[in-house]
Amino acid sequence: MDIPKPKPVRSLREFLSAIAVVVCGILIAIALEQGVEALHAGHETETLDRALRIEVKHDLGEAFQEAANFYCVRAQTHAAIEMLNRSGDWPGAQPTRPDLTAADYGRTVFMSPAAPDAADVPDGDSPAARIAFAPGGAAPRLIPLPRSAIAESNWQAAASTPALLHMDRRRRDFYAQIYWDAHHLEEAVDDSVLVRFDLASLAYPQKLTPEERRRYVERFAHLDDDNREVFALAGLMSAMAGRIGIAPDPNDIEERLKSLRGMGFGGCLKPFVTPQKSLDWAKKFDADYTRFGRGAD
Repeated sequence: MDIPKPKPVRSLREFLSAIAVVVCGILIAIALEQGVEALHAGHETETLDRALRIEVKHDLGEAFQEAANFYCVRAQTHAAIEMLNRSGDWPGAQPTRPDLTAADYGRTVFMSPAAPDAADVPDGDSPAARIAFAPGGAAPRLIPLPRSAIAESNWQAAASTPALLHMDRRRRDFYAQIYWDAHHLEEAVDDSVLVRFDLASLAYPQKLTPEERRRYVERFAHLDDDNREVFALAGLMSAMAGRIGIAPDPNDIEERLKSLRGMGFGGCLKPFVTPQKSLDWAKKFDADYTRFGRGAD
């Protein structure tokens, strides 16, 4: 086999020509490699974005489910506090479902059914959602609340992949804020579960001392604070997700509400609607983000 021998360079022009051929070859190879990498990175980023969208949709469902209980929990806590402030004779509670066990008591709050002398418990915004509630009516009853299950495994896995770095910076930072809110929402739900464990002893009729009444009032007030925080965080999650085109699955929300109705929730259960102040906050966040030049890498 004949191997062509390199020709000797006899002039500067021939030398520069040979160098140009080599340089062009290298540049073409680099361009092709970068093109392939860009296509691969784009595919990975698209796959990651799809996974995060699915996870955020799930978390919005969890958040909306918790926020739908807002008026129920608010009415329950306000009524229980009024009962405790008025008298030390606590009537105890009866489960709304016969299949509840002692383990379910940690996931419950107390509610008194309405009576003819019921007083309105303001809901804060919508007069149509006011709840007829009688703290001094019948004995309180236990209503179970579902346990939150915020998902963030896709987001945690994304932190160790280059696909997240290739994502549009604005979108990436919005995801970060949504997951931050979701994490703290679950913390508030977890905290409320612990509070309900403290309240489980109120399932039995008893005479409470002034000190016990003060302690239970503090625990119900704590539960009310957790409830407000969950509602606010659900609003922020929804508003931030909406800015990047993500909304909860309506069918998922309807199934969750159907499940809650089957657990004994009545007129106090309200489908969650993102508060206007949350939408305004997300809009301002987006405007400030763009104004200060953080929207581009």
